[in-house]
Amino acid sequence: MDKKVFSGNLPLGWDVLDFGLSYILAKQAGDNMLIAEEERRRIVVRLLQDVRNVYWRAVSAERLLPQVRQLDGMINKALSQSQAIVESKLQAPLTPLNYRRGMLNIQRKVQKLIRELSTAKIQLASLMGLPFGVPFEVQHPSRHAGSLLDNLDADSLDQQALTFRPELRTIDYQKRINTKEAKATLLELFFGMKLQPGGYYNSNSFFLYQNWLNHAGQVSWNLMGVSRVPA
Repeated sequence: MDKKVFSGNLPLGWDVLDFGLSYILAKQAGDNMLIAEEERRRIVVRLLQDVRNVYWRAVSAERLLPQVRQLDGMINKALSQSQAIVESKLQAPLTPLNYRRGMLNIQRKVQKLIRELSTAKIQLASLMGLPFGVPFEVQHPSRHAGSLLDNLDADSLDQQALTFRPELRTIDYQKRINTKEAKATLLELFFGMKLQPGGYYNSNSFFLYQNWLNHAGQVSWNLMGVSRVPA
């Protein structure tokens, strides 16, 4: 009789149903990664649009802000003159009061425009990541630049915009994820089959064969899944 016996085994297991489910989950994970990429692209496009809009506002501010402020001064002067007319009673009170009301409405819009133009350069610096108070110059485009839209096909541009719009592509990816989720749910209703091959060794000298291979199969079914069949 052997005083010492050494044994070892190397079993392997492979579940066909789990493999199918894992494959579908991997596909869903890939679609989720594509959704994240589309979200990143949407943010980049939105940032480019914001920078472009603020840039043109900054250009407009440097070109128009002195004239708009001059217009605001002219409105203040006109309001003072109309007030003097009301106080001196040179005209019927209703006429200068209607004039003042119209001028006040114009002044409100002009002052709103001044506020928007005054903050444009600050917003542009923020979008460019510059620290507050760092001076910089805005390069003005040429007023006589040639048009870049002369040879463009509007129909092809519309089709390209719809094809590459991040929101629409995200919806397509989400539909694919939902379809794969339905397939995974259907697979869970099937029988599971597990294959278990393996190699074994035993040093016992009384064994006729000290090395042998073993293979087995196992079929299982989750009875709780029967309740989900109608859904």
